[in-house]
Amino acid sequence: MKFTTLFMLGCFLVSSTMLLAQQTISEIQTEADQIKKEEGSISFSYAEKLLELAQMYQIQKDFQKATDLDQEVTLILNTFSDSIPPDYETEYIIQGQLENLRLKQYLTQWESFIRQEQYSTAQQLIQEKDWIERSIKAKAYLGIMHFFQIAHRFIGSQHEDYLNNWEKAYFLYNSVNYYNLQQARNLWKAITQHRAQESQEESFTHLEVLFGYASFCDRTNDTETYNTLKTTIEKHWPYAFGNNADYVPPQEDLDVKDDITLPEEEGKEENSPIFVSVEEMPRFPGCEALQEDHKEKKACADLKLLQFIYKKITYPTPALENGIQGMSVVSFTVTEYGTIVDFKILRDPGGACGQEALRVIKFMNELPSRWTPGKQRGKHVRVKYNLPVRFKLT
Repeated sequence: MKFTTLFMLGCFLVSSTMLLAQQTISEIQTEADQIKKEEGSISFSYAEKLLELAQMYQIQKDFQKATDLDQEVTLILNTFSDSIPPDYETEYIIQGQLENLRLKQYLTQWESFIRQEQYSTAQQLIQEKDWIERSIKAKAYLGIMHFFQIAHRFIGSQHEDYLNNWEKAYFLYNSVNYYNLQQARNLWKAITQHRAQESQEESFTHLEVLFGYASFCDRTNDTETYNTLKTTIEKHWPYAFGNNADYVPPQEDLDVKDDITLPEEEGKEENSPIFVSVEEMPRFPGCEALQEDHKEKKACADLKLLQFIYKKITYPTPALENGIQGMSVVSFTVTEYGTIVDFKILRDPGGACGQEALRVIKFMNELPSRWTPGKQRGKHVRVKYNLPVRFKLT
């Protein structure tokens, strides 16, 4: 058995559909046969070439042939896995090669499901293999960008699977373990480009993503990009960033989601107060695709809000060291556009708990989707929201 040298990660992850299309199946097959002749049938180079060939068959919709090649790749990888030499340095190198090639194999399998419109199966594969986190750990940046490019092409950037995967990658890049500011920025650039290709510049779906990108730029001190995005957004959403709680947007200028309509009203008030309770309270994003009524959507949104908070929050070190626990309460206003402004800590048990709750809640503006605004008498209004966050030592 011949063990090949370690590949540069980008060499095989960059093989996107566009690059593959420049070669014919026969050309790739010839290259595979040559590698097999020189290195044998059990080599990483040969397995990589078989995956390229499988992608070409996927493009031609010969999924059975692609599956057969995938099975051959699995045999090669299993053989390597069972035959790793005991030498520590060699074992480390081979394990790295195995992991990187497995990640590419899972991506190829996922793309096959996507092309066959088996979207739930494709998403299940990504989740079961924990593909996104493993790819980030392996620094497979090009593979992740290729993943979102294909998802945009086949299911769109507004699809629930696209958004869930994007959010997971984004918050991993913002975590302590995998912090990478440039890759977080690249994710924003990708989704804003995809959304721009799918919708008009002034549409809600495009502007809501721009607002998230602007919020990211504001937090990371990218002042130039932030000001550019803010100017663009405020052409269509005046005061989306706050600054005027009494502003009443003209009926015809308010961009809203497709399932929201604003009926004409007589005697519209000149000023729009900030409400505490309205007929339809604002909703955290993620449940608007449901067919249920407002009450059911609100219950779904509240659950997603709690999940978001407690997945993202970290118990502050000062609170841990001093045994501090208790309830933090943060207030904010959900605007008529679904943006969040006017943050304030109302209750703080100490130990940096209030600051941590505020940090996570502010992150909601860095999601690619806005809240659904509150409604009063059929009109979108600003609503003040008090959100309690409990810190408890176990």
